Order: sequence, then C-alpha cells, then structure tokens
Amino acid sequence: MKIIYLLLAFLILPAVAFSQPDNPYKDAQIINLGKDFNSKELDYAPYVSTDGTMFFVSNREGSHKLQDGKFSHDIWVALNKMNQDTAFYPPFNPDPPENKGKSNLNTAFNEGASCISLDKKVLYFTGCQRPNSLGDCDLYMAILTYSGDTIGIEKVHQMSRNINSEHWESQPSISPDNTRLYFASNRPLNPKMIHENNKQDQPHDMNIWYSDFNTETNQWQPAVPLPKEINTTGKEISPFIAADNRNLFLLLIGHLPAMVVRIFIIRSLTTRIIGLYPEISANP
Repeated sequence: MKIIYLLLAFLILPAVAFSQPDNPYKDAQIINLGKDFNSKELDYAPYVSTDGTMFFVSNREGSHKLQDGKFSHDIWVALNKMNQDTAFYPPFNPDPPENKGKSNLNTAFNEGASCISLDKKVLYFTGCQRPNSLGDCDLYMAILTYSGDTIGIEKVHQMSRNINSEHWESQPSISPDNTRLYFASNRPLNPKMIHENNKQDQPHDMNIWYSDFNTETNQWQPAVPLPKEINTTGKEISPFIAADNRNLFLLLIGHLPAMVVRIFIIRSLTTRIIGLYPEISANP
C-alpha cells in the first residue's frame, strides 16, 4: 500500500476535474505523523532520502532565533525507524544554535525547502535574507557526511549567479543523476521586462526553472525556464523530479478569485501535463 507523508501544516489540495481510467493510488492513505513528530509551530516541505531519512523545515522550539526573538525557520531531520514508512525517531536540528554558525546550514535568518541527492552526499537548500543573498531567497549546497546516526554538514556555499538571481529562488529538486537542478523562481521569463519607469522589474508569477551541470567544466549552466506549455500564466511551484528521471511533479496555483491549487505530472518531461488523481489532489 502506498503511503503519502503528511506533516501537520500540509495543505490538502482541491480535486482536479478529470477522470482517470486506471488509478494506481486508489488504496493510498494520507497519514498524520502525529504529535511526537509534528509541533505546534509550522512543519512543512518534507523531503525523504533513499534510506527514509526525512528533512523538513520548522520554526519549532530549538530553531535559531530571528532578531525579533521569534524562532526562525530551520532545516530539521528525522531518522526512519527500521525502514517503516511512517515511523520516525524524534526530529532533531542538525545545526542547532549552540553550534554558533559552525556549519552555516541553519542561521538566525530563515531556511526553506531542500532536497538530497540520490547518493545522499549533497543537500540543496533554500537560504533567505542572508547577508550574501542576491535576492529574497537563494539556493545553497552542502556536503553531507554520516557517522552512525550523526549527520555532518560541510562546505556550505551559495550557488552561482547561473542559478540565483536578484529575485526569489526556492524549492530545489535534483535529478537522480545529479546533472539537472529544478527550482521555482519569480524572476521574469523575459529579463528585458521592466516597469515603465525603467528602474524596477515587474511583479512576476512563479515558474519552474532548471540548470544543467556541465561535467566537463564542473559548472552549473545558466538556468532556463520550462516551456510555456508548462509555465502558464498561473503560479508553478514545488517541482519534484521522480527517481526515473522522466516524470516531474509540480503544483499549479490558478488566478484569483478561485486560486485553485492542483498537483500535476509532466510525463517524460514533454509538454504533456496530466493532473494527479483526485484521491491525492483532494478536497479538504
């Protein structure tokens, strides 16, 4: 039976108005991970590694503190219990305040959505309002090491301008071969789009972008948007590339007043978009 992970702050999505002849998710269950896992604060953006370790974001007690004294949004980790789908040890902060910035993963600013490479060696994550930020939120990388139940974090660094911009970048998803990074951004699809006053970029919807890694130069290439058939006039966010490196999941948020949120699958990375089954993209 397939299990869908659910954190307390997870948004159950409205139904997609279509039918599917053969629904492989008809026996799926949405399960709350419970009070031993979830907190009274925000718990969101879960990402599960190949061994079942869950990385997520929370501003629960034990996170760093912002200048106003409130807890910041930090990256938290929960280890899986004996490969059980919904059984986890209590979450912990892998870079807590007492580290005093030693790793520079979690900071006195806000961190956001992350993803882990298939080999579990590289963490891609979102860092916001940091002193070196190019925009509101940027994408960062970190090397992960393991010793028993201890996760080490090394070589945290900001990704290059080929990926980050003066706008908002977040929600990374790395391909299983580590050569393509998908992410969401509100940068303009056309860099020449500006206000009439010629001083400030126009407000933009969020779209899915990607950057390919050049194995000869060991450099990430300039990011490009997915085709207009996928990046619509709505908001496309939360990309997730499947382990088969063929199917890309994303969220599409429609325009006001409806603001309908739907999960879609892009089959074989073509321009064919398929709505997810109603049992998953369901009415609250």
